[in-house]
Amino acid sequence: MIHHEEGILIMTCQEERYQHANKEKVIHHFTQLIREACVEPKERISTNVPMAEREARIMDKKFTSTTKQLRQTPR
Repeated sequence: MIHHEEGILIMTCQEERYQHANKEKVIHHFTQLIREACVEPKERISTNVPMAEREARIMDKKFTSTTKQLRQTPR
């Protein structure tokens, strides 16, 4: 598949032995591309982070910070 600056899309296929079969494959692939392009993506619904997950993240951050503090040389 080649896309030119002028907006021309060139699709080729040389998988099959016969020209007719290759044309059919290209037409099938083109219709799939058009169908996929016409589908609108679903809008994402934002959700809240659960309290337990927030607390687990904070505990993990505290553990990491204490580990790094223990690596430092005493002053």
